[in-house]
Amino acid sequence: MTRPLLLLTRPAEEMATTMAAASAAGFEAVAAPLLQIEPLEWTVPPGWPDAILFTSARAPGLAARRAPVLLDIPAYAVGQRTAAAAVSAGFRLAGEGLGDGSAILAAMARDGRREILHLAGADTAPLDIADAVRLVRVPVYAARLVSALPPAAVNALSGELFATLLFSARTARHFRALAEAAGVEPQGQRIVCFSAAVAEAAGGGWGGIGIAAVPTLDAALAAAQALWQGSGHGR
Repeated sequence: MTRPLLLLTRPAEEMATTMAAASAAGFEAVAAPLLQIEPLEWTVPPGWPDAILFTSARAPGLAARRAPVLLDIPAYAVGQRTAAAAVSAGFRLAGEGLGDGSAILAAMARDGRREILHLAGADTAPLDIADAVRLVRVPVYAARLVSALPPAAVNALSGELFATLLFSARTARHFRALAEAAGVEPQGQRIVCFSAAVAEAAGGGWGGIGIAAVPTLDAALAAAQALWQGSGHGR
């Protein structure tokens, strides 16, 4: 039986593990990174935080290399992948949540954290901050949008592609714009989204949409499998 073909849109630095996971889930894959990750120059702000917040798995490694003095400060992370990255980088994980940054920030406030350092990307969405909390956000990397889809991706979109995996609202909007610029119409394409918010950002008119039950790669691939089965394949 032919393995369905997925277009994977994560940055190049994360593509090897994403492609390996897709293969293990029964898919072939084409790489089409929509973001280029660029480390930024930054310094630890004045004062000393009660805790560190990570909302992206890209941030802990960059933070540890730039400011190892922060490794002993309790760290909180959004999602299993970000938590694993924080532990791997040497941070002392104090909390993990599967919600968004605002949800775990509220949990940090309940833990008595008042001075919080948020190490994140330059385009991180704003968070809801409790009155008792002072949050200082420091960008440690920038994620630059690519200007065009690679030729292999355009060929796949025009050929035997089953679906495209989209991991953020920002890249979902950009993927649609790049695909349409390349002459690819949404109604002929399926997408699998990391969350309902990502699906909303991608807009309507797609030929099929799958949404991960929770925002993890495994769940996204499970949604892709369900979409494949539901389209009359794999039986």
